[in-house]
Amino acid sequence: MNKRGASIVVFIFEVLIVVGVIAASMGAANRMADSESTKQTQLITNVKMMVDTLISVPGDVVIEIPINMTKYELTIREDLIELNNEKREITAGYILPARMTAAGSEKNVEKVCLTKKKNFISLSQC
Repeated sequence: MNKRGASIVVFIFEVLIVVGVIAASMGAANRMADSESTKQTQLITNVKMMVDTLISVPGDVVIEIPINMTKYELTIREDLIELNNEKREITAGYILPARMTAAGSEKNVEKVCLTKKKNFISLSQC
């Protein structure tokens, strides 16, 4: 075999190995992104941002959480948000202004809303 033919064969094998490594990496990343713990972490982060939004918006406001919540129990307290499913509990802390209060809990409900009325933020079924 001549040198030119050998270098072409080596190049093809290198390309195949690189494509295989990229495919394996993408598959692992997709499995991790679809995991329940990742979804739960994203959900509690979104709820925390919704509470921050309610605090900053003047007047009475209702925000619907745009995710089916039948697998979860969501609880909001003065300084803590808890999200539970059968396997895992996640908490996220936040700070309310002195004039504000927050409370509420919903379990296995499809639609959940955060409602701000005057200085009170509540969690309830929509």
